[in-house]
Amino acid sequence: MGSWPASRSHNVPLHLLPFIPSSNYARLYSSKATPAQMNNIGSEMGKSSMNDTSDSTPSQAHKLTHLTQSGDAHMVSISSKQPTKRTAVAVCSVHFSNKVAIPLIRDNRAKKGDVLGVARVAGIMAAKRTSDLIPLCHPIAITHVNIDLQISHEDASDTAPSSPAPSTSIPWSGTGQGDGYKWPSSTAESVPCKAFGSVEVTATVSCDGKTGVEMEALTAASIAALTIYDMCKAVDKGMRVEGLRVVRKEGGKSGTWVEGVHNSEK
Repeated sequence: MGSWPASRSHNVPLHLLPFIPSSNYARLYSSKATPAQMNNIGSEMGKSSMNDTSDSTPSQAHKLTHLTQSGDAHMVSISSKQPTKRTAVAVCSVHFSNKVAIPLIRDNRAKKGDVLGVARVAGIMAAKRTSDLIPLCHPIAITHVNIDLQISHEDASDTAPSSPAPSTSIPWSGTGQGDGYKWPSSTAESVPCKAFGSVEVTATVSCDGKTGVEMEALTAASIAALTIYDMCKAVDKGMRVEGLRVVRKEGGKSGTWVEGVHNSEK
């Protein structure tokens, strides 16, 4: 009785207190269901629980084909696949930060020469060398490569200043190489790159083979864009390469895939 207040302990007879067993007691409730119906409900609940458990097992999860069961990287065997015609399209953009580069590209007056012509050849060469650059890619007998480069010049008169952002010189204040300089931020700054035009890169790669050419298309588009950057960096050091991605693939077991289109809409 030590747990009850002294003022109340003599007012509550012990035989009126409810009996609560220490363990293994049943909770009673009323239901309109018959015993047979209750058994069916319990059986269905048990099956549902088992199904939920089986769905979450690791064996049902998606797997990376380039990894073995022990987690080691390897080149996937494609010997059992049937050759089909395969095509992939990849895109990206080179955006400029001033008005100087686009006129030079259009008039073929860049110091290093024909920017678009060299970038086009670079993209074609890159597609053929993809397996030398990406470790687990198969060498593929490519049947066609097309690099399309389109200049998109947007008027910046209303949305951007008439001249690019001024550059500043930072005095040396460190003891080692680069110590006195602020590292650039990984987040995009408020530089109106898109206001000064861009070159839109589209790479289309095809083959008759056992595996897709998505990596070849991505490599071709990225190298074409980097070539444009290299040939224009003397007049624009604020260029940005953006939006590299596959937008279409055809062939193979998965068939045709288009960016932004669901299977039910094809």
